[in-house]
Order: sequence, then structure tokens, then C-alpha cells
Amino acid sequence: MLAGLLLVIFGFLGQNFFVASQTTNATCDAAHNWAFNSKKQSPCQVASALITVCTGSYEVVALPIDSHYAGPANVQDANPCWCNSVVYSLLAECGLCQDRTITMWSLWEINCPSVSDSSFHCLYPQDCTFPAGPIRM
Repeated sequence: MLAGLLLVIFGFLGQNFFVASQTTNATCDAAHNWAFNSKKQSPCQVASALITVCTGSYEVVALPIDSHYAGPANVQDANPCWCNSVVYSLLAECGLCQDRTITMWSLWEINCPSVSDSSFHCLYPQDCTFPAGPIRM
């Protein structure tokens, strides 16, 4: 099942996202080139694009030393994009490729009234490409 989930995420990362409001200033080191999709988008860029689906725009900022990306801070901030194992996995890899830490899924999803595990609905599937690999740590 984990191998299938990895294929879903990384297969999805292979698609291209054309959303003007997706941004990131986070950069991945060369050891994590495997996590880039076929369009040469980093997991940070793809996570930004997915979160933008719910928020209209979102910047994945580079992490300070000894920090990690966190899930929704409260129930009011929770939405289907944040409460999603695909976004979690992408942001976990985004943190790892910056040589930062990650949080456990059980802490990420604590404020989510419901979660989507191992899938992400994309209105325009041709615009959604994931790298091939694991989706949840």
C-alpha cells in the first residue's frame, strides 16, 4: 500500500502546475533532485500549487534552522488542502531537502476535522504532476 501511495504522489508531481499565485523561496539541495517532478518543480513548488487550490495564493517560505512545516494551527485554518497527506508529504520533503526537520502526520492533522489520505483532487488533472515516491512519512 505504501508503494502505491508513493506512486500516486510522485506520479502526480510529474504534472505541471500553471497557477500564477504559487510561490516559494525554499531551495532544495542537489541530493534531493529525485523529489522534483518531470517539469523540474521542487516538492516546495508543488506544495505551494496544491495549497493555492484552496487559498488562492500561497508562498512556501524557506525554513529557519531547526524548524519544520506544520499543519493547520486551528480548526478555522483547516481546509481540504492542508488536511491532506499529499500536501503533508510534499512539505515534509520540502523541509528535508532544506536539511530541516519534519513533524509527524499525527501532529500535522490534529486540527483537521477530516483528512484526505493519499489523494488530492485536481480540477485540471493535466496540470497536476507529482514525483514518484512516498507520500506520507
